[in-house]
Amino acid sequence: MEVSQKSEKTWKQYALNMVHVLRGEEEFVGTSTVPAERTLGMGIGVIVIILVIAFFVCYGAARLSWCYNTFYGVSGAPKVIYSLLCFFFPYYYYPFYALFLDPVCGRRAQAGGRR
Repeated sequence: MEVSQKSEKTWKQYALNMVHVLRGEEEFVGTSTVPAERTLGMGIGVIVIILVIAFFVCYGAARLSWCYNTFYGVSGAPKVIYSLLCFFFPYYYYPFYALFLDPVCGRRAQAGGRR
């Protein structure tokens, strides 16, 4: 007994059906799906780009925490713990770092020359 392509269910067909539902269309499996495939591909591409950007934002917060704690001589375990916390909560750490921790803003520039 053969299974026709119309009744065969795959993840691709399911995803395309969901795209059609979200777009308010009545097209389902067995009809022209080129625009829905293109939309699905663009959606996945946008999601990947957002995840990459989010990773770099989280990595930046963890790196700032690591460098700050290294600069002030904090031991290994607290540096790792603080960096992990900053990785998972970067939007709390960036303002805190900018307003309270930034070691560059509180320093005076060294004047060169002889005394």
